Amino acid sequence: SRFAEHFLETTTVPAPGAGTTVVIDARGLAPDRTVVTRGSTTLLAGTDYTTDDIAGSITFVAAPGGDVAIQFLPPVTRQTPEDAHATVSVRSSARPQSPDVAYVVPISAWSPVTKGADLIVTSERVRAGVRVYLNRPWWSSGEGELLGVVIAGDAPAPALAPFVSQWGHDPVFSGPNLPSHVPTVGSFPAQVAYDGELHLAELPSVWAGAVGHNVEYDASQDLWFCDIPIDSGLAYMPFIRLAVARYQPSSIGANTQLSRVVLVDFLQLAPTRSATIVMSCDTLIESITVTGPSYTTAGGVGVSAIDGPGFAVAILEQRDASISDATLGWRAVGSAHVLAGSLAQDGSAIWRFGQIQVPIGGPCRIVIEQYEEIRDDRRGHAVVGRSIGRRLVYSDVISLHAPPSAPA
Repeated sequence: SRFAEHFLETTTVPAPGAGTTVVIDARGLAPDRTVVTRGSTTLLAGTDYTTDDIAGSITFVAAPGGDVAIQFLPPVTRQTPEDAHATVSVRSSARPQSPDVAYVVPISAWSPVTKGADLIVTSERVRAGVRVYLNRPWWSSGEGELLGVVIAGDAPAPALAPFVSQWGHDPVFSGPNLPSHVPTVGSFPAQVAYDGELHLAELPSVWAGAVGHNVEYDASQDLWFCDIPIDSGLAYMPFIRLAVARYQPSSIGANTQLSRVVLVDFLQLAPTRSATIVMSCDTLIESITVTGPSYTTAGGVGVSAIDGPGFAVAILEQRDASISDATLGWRAVGSAHVLAGSLAQDGSAIWRFGQIQVPIGGPCRIVIEQYEEIRDDRRGHAVVGRSIGRRLVYSDVISLHAPPSAPA
């Protein structure tokens, strides 16, 4: 190695006799790097002495006739013991580059469908959020770089507002309030890091916070992405506009952890929903229940409001063996069943329907659809807002316990 000269060591052995063995370094010796001298004379390896590189020793064949100096190289390529390993983090000394946001999409998390032994089936859409897709490359500031959601206090200064995340109600709907004026650190349950005292590049004299989230690579799109679940309480379909930045927690100070801020598009957060089907036997559904946040009224300027919480329908479908396609091979059994809806005092809604007979002879499933209702301006009406429009808010397909086959 060209760096070997920096690791050379020297020791002195006083007047060794013939046949004397001296341990120079118990760790061993690097091969062919040992030089033995007496004064200005260099002794010959193999003639005047021999080396045992593994034992780290020298044996003198003949007495050199005085003190000798031994220059040697320890085994610099030796295996380092596990307990001697050390990890050193070199902190970033400059702001990261701004994230290159490709686009954002709303997301929802679903819990696994549970089927109890007592014929109770439950399916849940548990939390909404935002997926941010990012163009390559990532890691502009090194390992550990996160996508930070930039936030402020509950009442940000006017100058800070354009650079931090904001949310608000859909003005068409009335209902429960958002849990805070602006998103806070508690609004982001999947965070992996947080610092509330960071300087923005845009406003160095103003403090802001960053809620860090891990990023992942999507090979199918050749893009990085970051999933950001958001807790908006019982608020119905709020709008959110995230402010994001690259966030490097391992930096030398508050002035170097955040990149410049990028504002992403507004999105609406879908409400959570839980559907439960109770069966008394394989061929009879006792009840279907859907719960989740909803609105009190839906209206607009100059039109009469419509009371919430919207409506829901349940459609019983059975597998049609004559159609081979597993997605298309289903047919409705009877008409859709309308679930009666009601609102609780906290703004949550519940939709219910009673008994449904399940046919025998093949697999069955329940398709649940829940809609909001609002006055619209559909063509053909002389007065705007006379007709009622509907928008799908929630849809789920739940497989039932397989009913018995028809008798032969």
